[in-house]
Amino acid sequence: AEARKEFTRALQLWEKEGGPDGSLATQALRPLARLEVATGAPRKALEHCQRALAMDERVQGTSAPDVALDLACLAEGHLALGAPEQAVPLLERASALAPDHAAIVRLLAVARLDAHRAEAVSHAAAALNYFLQNDHARARKAVEKALSLDPENRRARELRQVLGILG
Repeated sequence: AEARKEFTRALQLWEKEGGPDGSLATQALRPLARLEVATGAPRKALEHCQRALAMDERVQGTSAPDVALDLACLAEGHLALGAPEQAVPLLERASALAPDHAAIVRLLAVARLDAHRAEAVSHAAAALNYFLQNDHARARKAVEKALSLDPENRRARELRQVLGILG
C-alpha cells in the first residue's frame, strides 16, 4: 500500500511537471503497473501500461526504446491474466525494438512457452471430447498435436495410452 502511494505521488508530480500526457509520467506508470501485477490487479496494470505506451509513441515515436519497455509492461499484464497468446505479439514487437534487452528476451521465451502449454491444454481437452464421442481418429490427432506442443501434458499422455490400448 505504501509503495502504491509513493508511485501514485510520483506520477502526480511528473504529470504536474510535464502535463498529464507528458512522457515523464511514463517513468512512474511502468513501475506502478508492475506493482499492480504483483498485488493481483493486472487489469489496472494494463491501463497504466496502455497509457504509458500511448504517451511514449506520441512523444518519442513508435520505435523508441521506451516503447519496448511499455510493450513488455503490457505483456506482463496479459501474462498475469493468463493470456500468453496476447503477450507474445507485444513481446515480439518489443524484442524487435530492443533485441539486446535481456528481460524482454527472457519474458518472450516464457510467454511463448506459456502459449504453447495453453494451446496444448486446449488440444488435450478437444481430444478428450472426441474420445467421448467415440471419434478415436480425431482424438489421436488432437493428442499428438497437444504432445507436440507440450510433451509433458499429463492428460494428453494418459489419453494416448488409452487410445493405444483401444487400437
